[in-house]
Order: sequence, then structure tokens, then C-alpha cells
Amino acid sequence: SADPRMAAIRDYIKVEGNLKATTAALDKANQNVTDTKKTLDDLVAEKAALEAQSPPPSDLQTQLDALNQKIGVICDWMVLFACIISGGNIDRAVVDRILKGEVP
Repeated sequence: SADPRMAAIRDYIKVEGNLKATTAALDKANQNVTDTKKTLDDLVAEKAALEAQSPPPSDLQTQLDALNQKIGVICDWMVLFACIISGGNIDRAVVDRILKGEVP
């Protein structure tokens, strides 16, 4: 029969091996997080440098943006109006057929 002390030692060695593997995986994951943070920090610094170099928007650009906003509001209202008109363009005979259950 197997010696229980030997089985306990084998179990301990197995657990210790698993612990070492887990520790190594955690160290690798921690290094990946550190590398990712460094990369993100570098990207943030690069973005800030690029933004500092970009010129402020011109007056024409600002005016075009404002005009674009106004045209967008007008278009939104036109789409809503078209939907209302389209909803009202149903023939009375079709409504009667729908109410009678003739149209699925």
C-alpha cells in the first residue's frame, strides 16, 4: 500500500508547482498591464503634443459649422413633416379594409 506521507509530499509538490505557474502567469499579466499603461501614457502625450501644434479654427470654419448646425435643424423638421404627411396619405378605402380585417 502507498505511504500516506509520500502521497502528501506528492500533493504538496503538485500544489507548489501550480503556485509557481500561477505566480509566473500573474507576473506576466502585471508586466502586460505595465506595458499597456506606458503605451497609453505615450499616446496621451503624443495627442497633447499634436493638439498643441494644431491651429485654432478660422472664422470661416466657425461660421460654416454654425450654418451646418442650422441646416441640420431644418432638415430634422423637414423629415418629421414628411413623416406626418406620409402618415396622412392613406386612402380611406384602405382604412376601411384594415378595420374590417380584410388586409393582413
